[in-house]
Amino acid sequence: MRVSIYKKLREIPDGYLGVLSIVFMLIPILYPMGLPLQISDPTKGYYNTLRNLPEGSLVCIDGGGGFASLDEFESSITATMKVMLSLPIKWFSWGYGYDGPILMDMVLDNINPEGFGKVYGEDYLVLPYIAGGEMAVASVASDTQAVATNDFYGNALSQYPLWDEITGAEDFALVITISGSCLNMDQETRQWYTIYGIQLLEINMACCSPMSMNYFPDVMPGGLWGVKGGTELEVLSGFPGPGARLSDSQNLALMPFLVFLILGNIGYFGTLYLTKEEDS
Repeated sequence: MRVSIYKKLREIPDGYLGVLSIVFMLIPILYPMGLPLQISDPTKGYYNTLRNLPEGSLVCIDGGGGFASLDEFESSITATMKVMLSLPIKWFSWGYGYDGPILMDMVLDNINPEGFGKVYGEDYLVLPYIAGGEMAVASVASDTQAVATNDFYGNALSQYPLWDEITGAEDFALVITISGSCLNMDQETRQWYTIYGIQLLEINMACCSPMSMNYFPDVMPGGLWGVKGGTELEVLSGFPGPGARLSDSQNLALMPFLVFLILGNIGYFGTLYLTKEEDS
């Protein structure tokens, strides 16, 4: 009887393993769980900086990057927006890159800020693309109201109460920069930190982290680089999303392999033990 049980364990069909692996991978795709993982110091600093902003603080988002790097940015931007919308702060974004406002609009549409109790024009604004690169950053910092008259949607900014609160760098508690350039922190630091003493948080590609880390933690108290950074923020903040889907799927897909490995070894060593016992 015991031998037959061990034999069955050793002969479990491989197809069962494949089916279970697919099922375990589908679970987080349908419902991301945000399974625990090791959180890096830059991600902790990023999250804590946002959480510690005083009520009513105004944050400026230099929105670049764009769709060419969407696979690396999506989890970071989505998690950041959820955290910011859950806090009693205000913010506006502008297009440092030409597709930055489009990406921001897409993320916000998927999140639904109204579900967080936020009102467009009172709690947040999305400005259009502003050409000029570093010169545009300097202009936004020195005289924000001079760089645009309409928002991304073509509406007059003068009709929004929040726009009256925005004049320039002296109003900003923090700047978040989104970029696909590894030289991004150099120019952002020159225009925001060196002149106005405003700290920065960065969202960028994973390959840019070695250059950006030169500014951590004094100029940049936190940063998110690549899918890993976004996933860490999702888990840390309790807002699982696209990054957690990938991470959870990878982790859960291994579970059936571990279970089958254990069962197979039990069957093998159990059979070996009983065979020796019978021979003796």
